[in-house]
Amino acid sequence: MKISSSIIAILILFCACKAIDELTHFDIDYDYTFVLPSYGGINLDNVDITSNDIENSTESTFKNNDTRKDLIEEATLKKFNVTILEPANADFSFLNKVEIFVSTENLVEKLIAWKDNISDNAGNHLELETTSSNLRKYLISDEIRVRLKTTSSEPLTEDLLLDLKSTVEVDAKILGI
Repeated sequence: MKISSSIIAILILFCACKAIDELTHFDIDYDYTFVLPSYGGINLDNVDITSNDIENSTESTFKNNDTRKDLIEEATLKKFNVTILEPANADFSFLNKVEIFVSTENLVEKLIAWKDNISDNAGNHLELETTSSNLRKYLISDEIRVRLKTTSSEPLTEDLLLDLKSTVEVDAKILGI
């Protein structure tokens, strides 16, 4: 069987383009801590906690990946996890639902991660569902705000120190290419 040189050239070009496209993707990891207050053991069905403005120091990550914020084409949330750090024996059995929102001074608040119907045996770690929306505008903002909203099934008797970890996949033009 004879393969024409034009078919071989197309296959080589396709593979080269795919390899270059993969070079324009990289991940940015975020790690925030929040205190979920107990409010003295009173069952508050909806608790909202909003962070102060958080500096979005992505410039060095962009530079390490040979790009700049103006060259970011897309940013997609790959994962978002919440873990109880303290107290060590605490778990999420008191929760029914958790939602994570992001906003900036100039952009409206957007739901980015959530978990509904949290089971009584959830343990101290939750893997949340994530949005497939393009979060580019939030990623390139100088500061962001993160808001945690919970719905509980029973009162929280002590404050919880939570660790929120997320990974954003970024697609950028490498030095304008």
